[in-house]
Amino acid sequence: QFEQVKKMWDTLTVSQSVLDVSQGGLGKTHTSLCIAWWMQRAYGMKVMVVGPNDSSLTSADSWGFWAEEYGIQIEIATTYTILRVGQGTVSHDWLIPDKNDKNDWHASKKFEKLCEGGLFIIFDEFHKATRKSITHNACAALVRCAKKYRCRVALLSYTPGDRPEHVTQILRMAGIVTSERMFRYVPIHGFYETEKFGLGELKQKCKQFA
Repeated sequence: QFEQVKKMWDTLTVSQSVLDVSQGGLGKTHTSLCIAWWMQRAYGMKVMVVGPNDSSLTSADSWGFWAEEYGIQIEIATTYTILRVGQGTVSHDWLIPDKNDKNDWHASKKFEKLCEGGLFIIFDEFHKATRKSITHNACAALVRCAKKYRCRVALLSYTPGDRPEHVTQILRMAGIVTSERMFRYVPIHGFYETEKFGLGELKQKCKQFA
């Protein structure tokens, strides 16, 4: 997986996010931890891992086990379930529920402080957050904050999405767009409004490479 590590590192030197869709069993955990090791040694960045369940974080052959083996300190290890908890409630202090929308979240001052010092977020099996859901909104809120402070994000999944409607959530998880919709159809005028939506954000991103 040397070539994969190099590819991911090269991507993160020019972008704030990287997507690893390697097949299961090829070592996405180890390649990402290799990146985390360099992030900590070279830039003093802290590491956050979001896993699918407790076992993925604490059991043998888990993120926690291999991080300790490689000498990597994980600042936050949590699951998608803990991140979202329920409508308008959380059991942690990284997110604050939106006052007007119980399905949406904002990063807390504590999490902003963490990002300000540099943070590398790893979303393992991130397909669990690519459907329109409270879980997705919670993860997207963390990514928005991370991007604000030039942090880095790794998205790991062999099956990130299998439907066209998952594209918007994948782009939000990568921090490429922030809008929940790519466009809005205006029937009275018969056209699609894009500037204030995801397609407008993509257009601005593309201009950076023009």
